[in-house]
Amino acid sequence: MTRADSLRQLPLAPRTTQIVGQLVLVSGDTVFIMPPGGVMPVAVLQSALRTADQSRGYSRVRSALRQGFAAGVLWALMGYSDAANGSRAFAWGGAGLGLGMIVGAVRPYEQWERVRR
Repeated sequence: MTRADSLRQLPLAPRTTQIVGQLVLVSGDTVFIMPPGGVMPVAVLQSALRTADQSRGYSRVRSALRQGFAAGVLWALMGYSDAANGSRAFAWGGAGLGLGMIVGAVRPYEQWERVRR
């Protein structure tokens, strides 16, 4: 969850604080979040929250598709800049797509989605 703050956490970053944890209770205008390894939940006013994301776990298929697409585009650009021939960029893009999909399937990452208010 991201909430408004009076100080910046990083240079040129917005004035927000990120709170990571498990949602324990929603009571009126307050949400209670248990931080990892925490003893007591943290109370945050709902009016102070800017965004909230929830984990959807990991998906090997989604990770493979996203990483394959990104690697394919990147490798195609590298192949295109390497030679003026478009077929070389197509071959590099295909190789990047395949390699990216293998890496994404073997090492999936966590999927997040925005929670609507």
